[in-house]
Amino acid sequence: MTLHRKLFLLGMAAALAGCASVPTQYLTLSSPSPVPARQSLQAHGLPIVVAHVQMPADIDRLYLTTLQGKHRLDVAGHVRWAAPLGGMAQK
Repeated sequence: MTLHRKLFLLGMAAALAGCASVPTQYLTLSSPSPVPARQSLQAHGLPIVVAHVQMPADIDRLYLTTLQGKHRLDVAGHVRWAAPLGGMAQK
């Protein structure tokens, strides 16, 4: 096998390995234990409605971000929120 052929095969193998990627993981927010609506209305009076939830720009991103040190955020490239974070927090 010639050197050119070996280099070509090595390059093709590297290109194919670069195409393999980690599947995207989607996250959502949920309450740990929802309180039945009838019980909460009777026990505490009138319900409270939250019209709009605004998230800080540091965490309101498409991808999951975590704090890594005092002045550094780590953005996970393969972990995304399933919907806008403010809307999920409002629900």
